[in-house]
Amino acid sequence: MKRIKMGLIFFEWIIFGIGIFLIPTDILAVDDYLIKVGTGNNEITITEKTTVSEIVSVLGEAKLETISLFGGHSYTFYTDDNYSNYLYIETTSEDKIISFGSVDPSYSTPKYSYGGKYNYTDNTYLGGVQINDDGTIRGGIYYNLRLFSSNRDLEDIFKENYKKYETEYLKSLAEHSVLMFNAVRTNMGYPGRLIFDEDIFYTNEQLKEHESNIINYLFNISKVTNYMTTFSTKENVDLKNNYYFLNPIQFAHNALSKKNTDFTNTHLDRAVFSYEPDKKYLRAAVVSSDALDRIPKVEWTSDEKQKLIDARTLYKKAEENLRKDKAIYEIGPSYDKADSLVAGKLMPSKRQAVLDFMNAVRVGGGLPMLENRDHNFEVAQNKATLIAYRKYQLGLDMDHTFPKPDGVTDEFYNVSMAPPGNSYGENLYQSNYALSTDLLFLVLQSFLDDTNERNGQMFSHRQKMLDPKMKYFGFGIAQGMGSNEFSGTNSNDIEVVAWPSKGVTLFETLESPNFHWTVQFLKRYKVLDTTTAKVKCLNTNQEWIFDKQETRSTHKYKNITNGLSSLNNKVVIYHQDITPRAGYVYEITLYGIQDEITNTTVNYTYRSAFENGIEEKIIQNLKILVPSTLEKDSKTNSYKVYQNEIVKLNAVIDDTSVLQKRLYWTSSDPSTVSVTQNGITQVLKPSSTPVTITVSNPEAGVLDTVRILPQNISLVLSHKNYQFESLDETLKMSATTSNGNMTEVS
Repeated sequence: MKRIKMGLIFFEWIIFGIGIFLIPTDILAVDDYLIKVGTGNNEITITEKTTVSEIVSVLGEAKLETISLFGGHSYTFYTDDNYSNYLYIETTSEDKIISFGSVDPSYSTPKYSYGGKYNYTDNTYLGGVQINDDGTIRGGIYYNLRLFSSNRDLEDIFKENYKKYETEYLKSLAEHSVLMFNAVRTNMGYPGRLIFDEDIFYTNEQLKEHESNIINYLFNISKVTNYMTTFSTKENVDLKNNYYFLNPIQFAHNALSKKNTDFTNTHLDRAVFSYEPDKKYLRAAVVSSDALDRIPKVEWTSDEKQKLIDARTLYKKAEENLRKDKAIYEIGPSYDKADSLVAGKLMPSKRQAVLDFMNAVRVGGGLPMLENRDHNFEVAQNKATLIAYRKYQLGLDMDHTFPKPDGVTDEFYNVSMAPPGNSYGENLYQSNYALSTDLLFLVLQSFLDDTNERNGQMFSHRQKMLDPKMKYFGFGIAQGMGSNEFSGTNSNDIEVVAWPSKGVTLFETLESPNFHWTVQFLKRYKVLDTTTAKVKCLNTNQEWIFDKQETRSTHKYKNITNGLSSLNNKVVIYHQDITPRAGYVYEITLYGIQDEITNTTVNYTYRSAFENGIEEKIIQNLKILVPSTLEKDSKTNSYKVYQNEIVKLNAVIDDTSVLQKRLYWTSSDPSTVSVTQNGITQVLKPSSTPVTITVSNPEAGVLDTVRILPQNISLVLSHKNYQFESLDETLKMSATTSNGNMTEVS
């Protein structure tokens, strides 16, 4: 804490959330109370002299009590399931209130009250939840500045304790944060409550040890996922700076975002509050309760395995070509003036990249590969440049056909509008994304997604990209305008085309976590109005039945038997809970379709498998590091650990760039020795039999073990200093010896 003089007024440095603020000490001394909260018999005024027992006498026992880095404890109080009379406080080692706050409509402080307006021109000590942009205060965390004024070491105590109790503190912070989040949601009448999940917390801490976190991990293993949603990421949160104190408001303010989202109904209800000191990141997210479940394996068919090999080979080439040259164009496009349009020309490496990407999609589904054709690329690039000119210079919408704009040469217009050959197909794309190398693949992903019904296309983009009759391909892009041009005729005997593929679908080819599944019959079979469907995940045995045609926000089923011939004979399936992961295999069955050869009604079943396009590296070596302070028992080849003692075991992996870096910690006797998912091990009771602690990565088939010999805490110690201290401070005892004297500890 630093004190400075500005004019004739002294100010104190203080922080809320993650900011530095100046507060006139005169204002803080106007009233002698810190915060008032509660109504009726639960009304209480908190002053500097208020004790925790006095709060308990009014609000009841704390719903949650944990450690505080200021040396004391953190408490959350409320009186019923509606989080009424909500109060949060932290104390120092002298049991003085250093931090206090509330999200209850009844609370007030000498400076601000719930429902008031926050004056953004004030440098105040408010850490507040506010509704959108209207500045209405919905909660705050405050600090008792007079304690800071009288104890200059509080910030140092905070930082020292953080180093000492980092994991335990972050756990307690997350628990308080979830309660405050739920209180805000309840007070505002928003649906959905979050749950603190201890295993998920410790798994996130484990992943942080290996340069990751749950958010990155879930994305890496699934590429696209709805197993999580990120609320916020704050950067430059550095506890080495005196003015950064973490507090529950930093998570709870997210309760106001996505106000209409019922997290329980979307299965996103496990809170993740993650601070990464090395990266200075503070992240808030929620994940699904089954997000970290291990995926039961399903044996792939020989055909699926070969399709995966072929698709991965092409996708790897596509990635290599995409990154090969920094430049996107061999000749850059120009669309500023009508009479001097330059179509531009993609670098050969970029042309090959998009072609390889398309063929990775197609061979995964058992479709014939497309071929490179200069004319198709020329038409596509001309078209993209011309629609970019129309968009940015004339303010006109994108369209497939349009009259020649004034000033554009006949030659340029004719190339842009000319089909590249027989069996012609065209896709157009528009985006506000800045032009970049990655945008090339994003355009193709968007064409494949094609689930936006507002454009009325009903999967026509995807239909062209997966049409087995197409032979040649061309691609063009200018700013945010893209074009695919298909032509030629392939001979094939394909009966059905599906998305995701009848075969293998690479996650890198998907844009969205949820998308419409489509099945189109090209020959022999006919979809009827009475056709129904079932999708079954063979890994989990979960099933989704589609027995009537309907369109809802959560699910959809539609048989397309009329309309454009190219879109006929198709089934559209959607359910928000169908969430593929790498390794998942689905069985899709259509019931009651017409076999036009046998003139009978039959069922049709096929499989669709999902996997990453880049084959994952796996962990080769895994090792447990045991603290050097542990004494080893040579007879049992195990380490002595005493009852209630907590030991942090660290696992070291040989390569932190692997995607599947999640480790699994287990105890052979968890009732005797417990272990968390980041290796925090505690002896719960003594035993003469060693307990084996194992850490493993089943995906790589590697593991390591260490044996713990649980010791009775009542024993004779000599010639050593022992300190046993549990992180939640339920046990504090020590024994010291000197000059060879023996001391018994019990």
